[in-house]
Amino acid sequence: MNDIQTQKQLSDRDLAIFNAELDRARRSTVVAYLLWWFFGTVGAHNFYIGKIGWGFAHIILVVIGPALVVSSVLVGTESTTADAEATAFGLMVVGGLALALILILLLWDMITLPGQIRRRENQVRSDLLSRLGSGDANPFRPLE
Repeated sequence: MNDIQTQKQLSDRDLAIFNAELDRARRSTVVAYLLWWFFGTVGAHNFYIGKIGWGFAHIILVVIGPALVVSSVLVGTESTTADAEATAFGLMVVGGLALALILILLLWDMITLPGQIRRRENQVRSDLLSRLGSGDANPFRPLE
């Protein structure tokens, strides 16, 4: 049975709960883009739309990337041995890759943010319908 048929079979009470929970869980595309614009490097938009793992990935990359680049500069200026220069170069490459990856993720999110929000809303809708349609004793518990 699809979501529309399940929704039609809900009682008035369950339908009211469904609509209220769906409104509560809805996310604004405008807010998501504002978070992306101002705090995107730390993944605020991901936290907002419920993608906690990706939010932490942004934080890790944005901390590790610059730290490795700065470390490479410090190591490179501190010693002139071949080993130190190789270490500095390796740190610079890995730090640069981390920064490049965060830029790629930000561009990807810029393009796909509305679709991500839509998929989240569809998942919330399906979860609510499965809980309400199954006669869940506590449909008010928070959604994951």
